[in-house]
Formats: sequence, structure tokens, C-alpha cells
Amino acid sequence: MTVVTPAGGGRARLSVEKLGALGESESLAWLRATCQTMLPRIDLPELLLEVHAWTGFLDAYVHLADISTRMNDLPTSLVALLISEACNVGLTPVIKAGDEALTRGRLSHVDQNYVRGETHAAANVPSTFWTA
Repeated sequence: MTVVTPAGGGRARLSVEKLGALGESESLAWLRATCQTMLPRIDLPELLLEVHAWTGFLDAYVHLADISTRMNDLPTSLVALLISEACNVGLTPVIKAGDEALTRGRLSHVDQNYVRGETHAAANVPSTFWTA
């Protein structure tokens, strides 16, 4: 680092050289590889459905009109919408034509009637769904 001061009493200018990248230590490489092998191989939607099975957090996503639903596989539709919003990819990547819970019309309906700020907030309150 060098400080350059102009002769006329103007403002000083700081000049900092670019630092080179530090190498990765052998112990860090070992730790990273060990941790990677310990992680389960699971897709994010499967993980969310498993967490729902433990906690029931998707039950917080209730209909806008506060009516009970007769929809089959509502958690699947909700998980698809949560993933599409979290990854900012839109509906197209989560649509699966052969699956009723993942059609464009179904996802659009669930998004308009179940997914909103207050249901997100309710799903994020641990005391609501977790049991001690």
C-alpha cells in the first residue's frame, strides 16, 4: 500500500495493490471432502416434504377464503411453488404435465389462493408446528 500526496497540497490518494489468492490448505480440503460425503443425497423438494412430515409447516398455507380444501397432494403443489419462488425460476421448471399436483393451472390456483405473506409468516413460526 502506498499513499501518494500531490505537491500542490491537494488530496492524498491511496493506492492498494491487488492481493493474490491464498492457497487451500490440505486440512481444509480434507474437511470439505469429508463433510460432502456425510451429507445425504436428497433433492430439495423431498427435503421440504420430509420437514413437513416432521413439523406440519405446510398446514399453515390455508385457503384465502379460509375454507378447507379437497385437493389431493396440496403439499406437493406448495413445495413446488416455494421452490420456484425461492430459486426465482418461475413456474415452468416445476410444471410436470403428467402429475395433477404440478400442472400449470393447479400451481397457478394454489399460488393465488394459498401462498401469501401471512401464510409464509405462519409457516415460519416454530412453536405452531413443532412439538417438544
